[in-house]
Amino acid sequence: MALDALGHLFHKFESQPQWRSQRQFRQVLDAWPQVVGASVLPQTQPVRIAQEVLFVAVASPTWGQTLTFERLRILEKLNATVSPPLKDIRFSTGDWFRRGQANRDRTTPDEAALRSHPSFSTFPAQPESSASTPPQTAVEAFQQWAQRHQQATRQQVLCPRCTCPAPAGELKRWGVCSLCAAK
Repeated sequence: MALDALGHLFHKFESQPQWRSQRQFRQVLDAWPQVVGASVLPQTQPVRIAQEVLFVAVASPTWGQTLTFERLRILEKLNATVSPPLKDIRFSTGDWFRRGQANRDRTTPDEAALRSHPSFSTFPAQPESSASTPPQTAVEAFQQWAQRHQQATRQQVLCPRCTCPAPAGELKRWGVCSLCAAK
């Protein structure tokens, strides 16, 4: 039995009717960086093609709306490189979050700016005991949130002027909390 090159095998598979959509999706993935550009690329990820419609995951609703306005231009550029041509593009934040840990590890520029702000503080994870039993009422949900908020507040440093809990970044930057700095 002769050994065929891997690329030759893929070509054989993709020429079969049931594999044509995979070839089309691979073409989209190859062309996507050039079509959308470097600034949009980290905020988007083509997910699938269904009934000649490309579904693209986006990092935020703002990106989804912006790209929806640009979808005809993007579709025209894609169809120049993809065969058979696509009919439409749909953008969804839901696909972004369903994709799992890979997208959680990718920080958007907006998230990076928020995390670098002096007022940013992390919120403690929900304890395992309460995570296994979801709240049954709004009061229980509020109580769980209040406990987590109190725990986060206890971990913060106290402002030297007003002795209120404040994020460490504020104290490092201004020497006092943001409320005292604003006075």
